[in-house]
Amino acid sequence: MRAGLAGLAAATMVVVIAVAGPVRAASTPFVGTWYAIDVDGSQQRLSFSGAESSAFVYVDSRATYCGGAPIRAEGTAAVTATQAELTGLMGCAGEPLADSFSATLTYDATAGTLSDGLLTWSRGRMPEAFLGLWRATDVDGSAMTLSFGGTGLTRDVAYFDAIATSCDPDSSFAATGTGLIGSVPGDGRFIHVWLTGQCEASGATIATNDKYEYEVATNTLRGPLVPEPIGGSDGPGTVIWHR
Repeated sequence: MRAGLAGLAAATMVVVIAVAGPVRAASTPFVGTWYAIDVDGSQQRLSFSGAESSAFVYVDSRATYCGGAPIRAEGTAAVTATQAELTGLMGCAGEPLADSFSATLTYDATAGTLSDGLLTWSRGRMPEAFLGLWRATDVDGSAMTLSFGGTGLTRDVAYFDAIATSCDPDSSFAATGTGLIGSVPGDGRFIHVWLTGQCEASGATIATNDKYEYEVATNTLRGPLVPEPIGGSDGPGTVIWHR
């Protein structure tokens, strides 16, 4: 992600959060672990323990701030029934926690989720966008799968289309390759995918070069995006992918 709770590009942030459904008997509603997916698709985790002076740990699985490596922040939170003032230190994976970190979190019992004004947090674990299996129905009605593995900004990618019209004759098509997150400079919502695969019926080899966009509001992928002329921007994809 960009770095931090919905964009830790700087060491100091203001975050507004709404909290959660049933909470175990605890001294504050913040106690426990919360998960969110950032706008760039990375997983964020925020844990609180303790009462009025609560320890916290924040982790982003893929921070653009750290060149795609995880980032971690630790410290204490001055907690009331409705607000937590976080103060601590942060650092990229493998480095000491040396940069200052602060955030203000507000509890909203009505929403049943955590929100910083942009992201939605919950107690259920949420995998980052470019990991795991996605499914979609192609415009021709065929079933497709797209899976991502790996760490950092480079991913292993596998693709399957049950009936690919790009094959002659139409047949299933399976491909593998690599993906690079952040193919739009500085924007980790996008992944550029290079694949090489084979048509089942003819044995023909086809290479593809596509881009996909993650949409945090709907937790979906869109793509392949429609290329625009040089100097323009990519248009919206016609296929929506779901987990």
